[in-house]
Amino acid sequence: MRVPLAVVLFFLVCLGTVPAWALRCGNRLLSPGEPQAAVLSKCGTPDTTDRRVIYREQPEYDAFGFPHATVSVPVVIDVWVYNFGPQRFMQELSFEDGRLIGIQSLGYGY
Repeated sequence: MRVPLAVVLFFLVCLGTVPAWALRCGNRLLSPGEPQAAVLSKCGTPDTTDRRVIYREQPEYDAFGFPHATVSVPVVIDVWVYNFGPQRFMQELSFEDGRLIGIQSLGYGY
């Protein structure tokens, strides 16, 4: 049985695409889970940096291992913004514990 050429081409194009949650810095690709040092070496110094604190609810356990209360735990989030110029969107990268956890497109750069 022969596979139509269109199906083969479709799969080749799909394999070559970049996931929506990834970011390209020059010819290098970033994806969630990468350490801050790797992002810094691939993309260079960010244009702006910020540090935010969010609070996450976590169960508190008693001596027998049963949850009896919920506590708010502070989590530090580092936010870096890269401005790639007026032809591309600025990108906001969020880090938790030194690992990339999110990439968000902002408006066009300047």
